[in-house]
Amino acid sequence: MKSNSLLWTFALSFSLLFSSAQSEVLDADGDGIVGPHEVLELVRLWKQEATTGVTGNSWSLTGNSGTTPGTNFLGTKDEESLEVRVNGDRALWIVPDATSPILVGGYSGNTVTSTSSGGTIAGGGEKGAENSLDGSFGFLGGGWNNSASGRYSVIAGGRGNSIEADFGVIGGGGQLSDDRPDLANRVTDDFGTVGGGSNNQAGDDAGTTDDASHATVSGGSSNEASAAGATVSGGIQNLARGISSAVSGGTSNLASGRSSVVCGGTQNLATAEYSIVAGGRYNVASAIRGAVMRGSSNSASGENAFVGGGGSNIASGDHSMVMGGVRNLADGRQGAVVGGQDNIASGFNSIVAGGVANEAGDEYSFAAGHRAKSLHRGSFVWADSAFSDFASTDDNQFLVRASGGVGLGTNNPVSQLHVAESVSGGAGIGNHVAAIENTATGASPDVLALKVHVETPDDTNNFITFMNSTGNIGAVEGNGSGGVTFKTTGGDFAEYLPVLEDGAGAPQPGDLVGLFGDKVSRRTANAHRVLIVSSAPAVLGNDPGDQEKSRSVPIAFIGQVEVRVLGPVHAGDAIVPSGRNDGRGVAIRPDFATSSIAGYAIEDSSVEDVRLIRAIVGFPQESPAVRQNDPKDNRIAILERQVESMREELNAMKKQMMEMTRSRSESLILYRQ
Repeated sequence: MKSNSLLWTFALSFSLLFSSAQSEVLDADGDGIVGPHEVLELVRLWKQEATTGVTGNSWSLTGNSGTTPGTNFLGTKDEESLEVRVNGDRALWIVPDATSPILVGGYSGNTVTSTSSGGTIAGGGEKGAENSLDGSFGFLGGGWNNSASGRYSVIAGGRGNSIEADFGVIGGGGQLSDDRPDLANRVTDDFGTVGGGSNNQAGDDAGTTDDASHATVSGGSSNEASAAGATVSGGIQNLARGISSAVSGGTSNLASGRSSVVCGGTQNLATAEYSIVAGGRYNVASAIRGAVMRGSSNSASGENAFVGGGGSNIASGDHSMVMGGVRNLADGRQGAVVGGQDNIASGFNSIVAGGVANEAGDEYSFAAGHRAKSLHRGSFVWADSAFSDFASTDDNQFLVRASGGVGLGTNNPVSQLHVAESVSGGAGIGNHVAAIENTATGASPDVLALKVHVETPDDTNNFITFMNSTGNIGAVEGNGSGGVTFKTTGGDFAEYLPVLEDGAGAPQPGDLVGLFGDKVSRRTANAHRVLIVSSAPAVLGNDPGDQEKSRSVPIAFIGQVEVRVLGPVHAGDAIVPSGRNDGRGVAIRPDFATSSIAGYAIEDSSVEDVRLIRAIVGFPQESPAVRQNDPKDNRIAILERQVESMREELNAMKKQMMEMTRSRSESLILYRQ
């Protein structure tokens, strides 16, 4: 009996190892009763299986061989779940489902619902922190206290994370400790993704799951992407609340406008459509397509406005711009402040180039420097460092305040306006350092006005100063009587007259010439009048132009002029032609001169040869400037000069005769040969 009881106990124990279908194998004779002989056979089989492998419909503890896929399997054939246990606790639970089985691994308390067709909990969980799945084809990779209630959702791991919408993904991360469940990651809307981190949310958690779909938080902490297509790449406490908005990183940034972007930084706001804040802190882009690139406390509040950087700058006009600086304002449409401090561009298309406390206050205005105020349409104002306003007074002005001077072509101006350039060439307008042109075609166009704030300008007030490389050479200055004086080293007023082409040679400065009609010649015999070629006229008129100038000479008509004179001269002598048609003159007493007087000497000379002396022209013979010499002295002087002239003529004739004699002698020699 004892043996039979033991056999029955073994039979019962083995029957528990197999399904009801497999238990039928124990009833070898089919009588419905497992008898002793059948128990003995079972024991034999058990011993054999334990040592040699599988025989019949059983699985060996050391593995099977000779199985047929699809025929041999480990599992159930009814609708009951299959459990795999470890140390008595369930480690794997396979739940049958009409659509697709559900796999639950890890802690035995992990749960699935009847709507979790095809779902999987790979592992993780513990008592009080079970992982749960309530959506078809969802997946929980593991972790602690994670839950996925949406279809096709995935939680790879982490702690306390939850998905409450379809197609959601959480990579990991989650609450840091048991007492901070608020730091878990959440996906509340369809197709949302949280890559990791803590306290991040993809979706708006507004009760429906399709109004903020495709939101993404890549990582970081306390970030929220709560609009459709919104993204937070990382950082801390960043919010992407506009459709397709993005926050790349940083801290406490907000992108709430549609397609708005905050790239990083701290407490930056992009609140309008297509607005962007690239970085910095406390920056705001609050108008459509507004942009702040960097800096601190900057604002782009105008449509398409732009702030490049700096601090406390505002671009509030549409299409306005502040590139940088501090406390600058561009509130005019398309106004711009390039930089500086406390500048304002409030006019349409106005600009402040930089500096401090400048203002471009009307359309098309420009201001730069220090306290330049371009307050009128089209005005340009540039101010130096003086501590006072320099403001426009009317439209279209070009104003410059530069106490150190304005240099054009020079970096060392010696006056308020210094223009320097190296040019050469003809007298064309392009060959001058500066040109002033009045293009008006009206009745009285004027060109240049010169003014001094003195009631009666005198010779200390120069309106124009003419200089060479070493000093002054002339000026236009006050005359002390309410007018001006033209001051120069030249002493005569002259005009160009053409030269008569008669073979007498080209007249030179200081020559006496004869006037024949409107032309002059070194030939003075039978001339209508004898004149002097000026060497340095103070005023020169009748300019023939560049092409004819080489065939003309300046003739002195009035004033002082240098003249070539042969022999001694006394001041007051009349200068008359030498009679040789060579441009030279001689000095005689004016009371002996009856005609052909070119001028009167105003200096003495005892030189016997030819030299230049100063004379006056344009005065009558009885001029008080003419000194009356002693008649006897003048007759002697004339005779002496006549003798000298005859001597020169004789010498010339003698030279000519010698040339003729030599030529004749050479001819005779040739003839005799």
